[in-house]
Amino acid sequence: MIRQTFVAANRRQIDSQFLSDFGTCLQLTIVTIDHKPPNYRRGIMKNRKRGFSLVELLIVLAVIAALIATITPVALNAIRKAQATKVAQNIKTLASSFENYLYVEGNDKVPTAGQLKKLGRDIDQDAYNLAYTESTSDGFTVYVWTNDDVHYETLQSAVSDIIRDSDTDLALPSGAVELGTLPVASATYYYTFTFVVY
Repeated sequence: MIRQTFVAANRRQIDSQFLSDFGTCLQLTIVTIDHKPPNYRRGIMKNRKRGFSLVELLIVLAVIAALIATITPVALNAIRKAQATKVAQNIKTLASSFENYLYVEGNDKVPTAGQLKKLGRDIDQDAYNLAYTESTSDGFTVYVWTNDDVHYETLQSAVSDIIRDSDTDLALPSGAVELGTLPVASATYYYTFTFVVY
């Protein structure tokens, strides 16, 4: 029996026809040449430390910084609008509560000083106040003010008649009855209107 060494870079290079023709009388010793040592890949994985490289870490930080820079102005604008809308809603609620109270109870049961809670039990008396003057013809002029410092344009879009105290100082006429404890001097915004009880 003939022994022959067949050298191949890999086993696929062996001709299958050659093996079928001479397989019975020829014993082949196949030597596979591998250009890379057997532990090549394993050595690469061993040499590389686990974790992030400096470049990968810098890329992640850059992406996070870009997201924060994009989201922060939007979030701050939404918070500012929400606060201004809340203040506008409280002023309108306090004003309409006083008007509705007189329509229901009549002008002979007008709230007196210290009775702001009659108009709204959840009204913060440290941030809001209401005063009124009564005319002889059952007419009332109402003043509602707050010391909350919010975005003026947003507040004005909700209550068009709102006045900034820095533009025009709120001065109550003599004889005005204040229902709360917040002084007029601390007002930042105020709203005034007149109505008649029939």
